[in-house]
Amino acid sequence: MRRTAITSLWVVVLLICVAGPKVARAQTGLMKVKHIIIVMQENHSFDNYFGALAYAPGSPYHRPSGVHGCEADDHSCVDGLSCLLDASGMLHCFNSNTDDDGSQVFAFHEPSRCVAPDLNHSWFATHQESNYANPRNTFGQVLNDGFVRVNDSTEQIDNGVETATDDQTIGFYNQADIPFYLRYRAKIRDRRSILFFGAGTDISKPCLLAGGYVVWSFDYR
Repeated sequence: MRRTAITSLWVVVLLICVAGPKVARAQTGLMKVKHIIIVMQENHSFDNYFGALAYAPGSPYHRPSGVHGCEADDHSCVDGLSCLLDASGMLHCFNSNTDDDGSQVFAFHEPSRCVAPDLNHSWFATHQESNYANPRNTFGQVLNDGFVRVNDSTEQIDNGVETATDDQTIGFYNQADIPFYLRYRAKIRDRRSILFFGAGTDISKPCLLAGGYVVWSFDYR
């Protein structure tokens, strides 16, 4: 009996020596997440706020290199506006909407953060802004082709000849308007977005608390 107990003790000691201490492994996946940044873009499109981020001086981001958008593993890519930067630092963008007279209105820098009169963000109008001809198919085909025509007919009605910057609905901000643009280091591409058109403030707030209608940016350190 004593010999059996001693033998069992040695087996336990041997197992402990063989197993040894657990090897410390680097944290992977969600274990690396230190901060979660939640951005609620109420009454703003992605391009209006982040469309020119890749063109900001010193920006760590860049535009997609191909026609199919950002690669899944390219976390420095922002699929925003398509623009050229001139010698003075002004952006000339190719993204456009059709105006009510059939002409094209191109995206432009809009320095005013107080748009007046207010743009239309009602339920049906926002779906029509996303898909003008077929607003009921917004989630099936997002064209973003109706912003100018919807607001020309409801909120910012044309009164005679328009200038190239009258349609504020297609304007965008840059680093001069949003100073923290240059300090924005959260991974724009590491996000989960839920579109919620024409929700109104009363609906948007509960959606934010429920995890919807937000941009999740995972900040790896």
